Amino acid sequence: MESIEELKKICQGTVRQDVSNIYMRYVCRPLSIRITRLILPTQVTADQVSQAMIVAGLLAALVLSLPWRGTFFVGAVLLQLWYLIDCMDGEVARYRYYQKTGKISIDKRDTSLTGMYYDMINHYLMNFLVPAAVAFGEFVKTGSVVVLWLGSAASLGQVMLLAMHDARSRAVLSHLKKYKNIQVTSQEKKVEVNSKELKSAKWVFSSLHYIMTYPSVMNLVLLTAVFALAVPRMDWRGILTVVLAIGSLAVASVLVIRAIQRRDPDREFSTQFSVSDDLPTV
Repeated sequence: MESIEELKKICQGTVRQDVSNIYMRYVCRPLSIRITRLILPTQVTADQVSQAMIVAGLLAALVLSLPWRGTFFVGAVLLQLWYLIDCMDGEVARYRYYQKTGKISIDKRDTSLTGMYYDMINHYLMNFLVPAAVAFGEFVKTGSVVVLWLGSAASLGQVMLLAMHDARSRAVLSHLKKYKNIQVTSQEKKVEVNSKELKSAKWVFSSLHYIMTYPSVMNLVLLTAVFALAVPRMDWRGILTVVLAIGSLAVASVLVIRAIQRRDPDREFSTQFSVSDDLPTV
């Protein structure tokens, strides 16, 4: 079996694509590769790890929905485990790819379509369930119906953050089917940035956007659970529900409105693809 350093090169070749995810790079990846190393000699597949990830996520949401502070903390820890397994399925997939081809994958698109499907389903489930579970536990504890509405709003906002990207990709894919000849001209969307717009309001929005996405949401849950144990007089779970409801809906709404105003799907299509109705010559 390869050493940890060798496995990092083989299994974590796509880490450079997660530059903004500091928590994943410096906390989860060093841990996940060591657990991954234990299962690589077995017959465990990447899809099986993905299935374990979904089970861990559902269990975390179930425990988070219980009203007691101790179980809330356990649920928050299970959520951390879920995210760790989320790192592992890709590592196993890239190692199996290396075993078959002898090549190191540095592109996430080398993952199987089934694996990508599992990953997407997993994140939709967790984005919906975590705020709902947090709010339900608060409802059981306080009996406040308002918190259920807030939890629903938070779940909606979290799902919208994913759906807006998937909807754009679906629109682009649907448009591509019209053409016979398609060439990828750019891997990244070109975005023009006005430096004067980056300060104040835009910086605040960018920070809020980062906080309202994973793993920040997951770490907010853990931080809330710790505060609930340390300072039980405060209603930390209720505060978290309000923050997730307002923050998630606000960020999702702004992103959708901005994408429509700037016609982002059209811009993305025009910068990434060169298309024609002529069949390519052989």
